[in-house]
Amino acid sequence: MDIADEYLTVDRVAFGTVSALRLTLSRPDKLNALPLATVRTLTELVTDVTGDEVDAVVVGGRGDDFCAGVDLADMPDGDAVVEGGRVMHNLVEALRSCPVPVVTATRGRAFGAGFMLCLGGDIVVATEDTVLGLQEVNLGIPVAGYVTAVLPRAVGDHRARDWLLTGREVSASEASDAGMPSSRADA
Repeated sequence: MDIADEYLTVDRVAFGTVSALRLTLSRPDKLNALPLATVRTLTELVTDVTGDEVDAVVVGGRGDDFCAGVDLADMPDGDAVVEGGRVMHNLVEALRSCPVPVVTATRGRAFGAGFMLCLGGDIVVATEDTVLGLQEVNLGIPVAGYVTAVLPRAVGDHRARDWLLTGREVSASEASDAGMPSSRADA
């Protein structure tokens, strides 16, 4: 599949009789931080999935980290932050509306947009070293409004407030125990 995004690798893979569209965030030197253009490309790719050609979508990251969030260089001012929130909302909605299961294959950091990708997926497969977090509060950036609606439904109101207001890092084990749609893999 030919796409015009240098930070995203797209291919089809087979797992036995199951065919998957694999979307790999490919910017390991920046912890797979996503430029807004890449978020838009991801949204288009997921929106185009009909279920006729693939049985699942797998989102992963190249290197040691899944995704450290949206590239902050794309957000020089308040208007850009609002646009970033809207663009991420569209991606999470596309993931949640996808007609085939969406799996996020995580390791290392899944912060900000990476955390939101996990919330949008149906299953989060996480290595032992996976750490999730909403670092926006620590950076003085508003958390995208959509996560404030989805996270409480996934993990409960009090726990969501803890994660949203403190920005603390959450292990894959804690996230799974809290009810995020996840399973841990030790490999």
